[in-house]
Amino acid sequence: MHKLAQSVLGYIRKHDLLRPGDRVGVAVSGGADSVALLRLMIELRGELGLVLFVVHLNHKLREPQSDADEQFVGNLSARHGLEFLSESRDVKTYAAEKKLSLETAAREVRYAFFKDCLQDKSLERIATAHTLDDQAETVLMKLARGAGTRGLAGIYPKISIQHSAVSSQLKQQSIIRPLLETKRRDLESYLVEIHQDWRGGRRLRKRPRFPERTRSTGRLRSNGSFHKSGPRPRSVAS
Repeated sequence: MHKLAQSVLGYIRKHDLLRPGDRVGVAVSGGADSVALLRLMIELRGELGLVLFVVHLNHKLREPQSDADEQFVGNLSARHGLEFLSESRDVKTYAAEKKLSLETAAREVRYAFFKDCLQDKSLERIATAHTLDDQAETVLMKLARGAGTRGLAGIYPKISIQHSAVSSQLKQQSIIRPLLETKRRDLESYLVEIHQDWRGGRRLRKRPRFPERTRSTGRLRSNGSFHKSGPRPRSVAS
């Protein structure tokens, strides 16, 4: 097991985020943080006894890049044999109707989608890729806004969500953040180490393949390739 996966496993157990048999939707935008979360959860699913799904919301804010993000995440899901739960929602229209900023509207639409996935797909958990960097940024933002000591709480490891199940019994579900003690740079290093590309930011070299010599001409033929990442998906910490 990778040392980063061991660290995340310790955090999950410390905060009792997951239990054997949980059906977990991993929220993946296509950016480095969420792709790393998915790969880590795939590595840990046997140890934790999980059933994984991939959930993706297309905000339609960066077309055509938003559609390319969705396709990338769908292909990644298929590559690992995971069910892909995706939906498109018009965040700009929602923001205009509710008189909200795009950032606030995107967060509200995204969490409404997560709740729909929990209820409609019978998931117990949605895992999001908030990191230690997001935690620090949230606290600093609250300080800048003049929040008192009581208002300085950062991002919580778990948000419980309850709704009435068909059986008339309360079914407790939650949104969890397994990466809150993990730095973003460590996630990117992990992706480079396991040769996993992502959408955005930088070019990531694929697993090296050595040139091979053809029999007929004796010339070198290179099989190396690079993945050209598109614009990095804009993430909103919450």
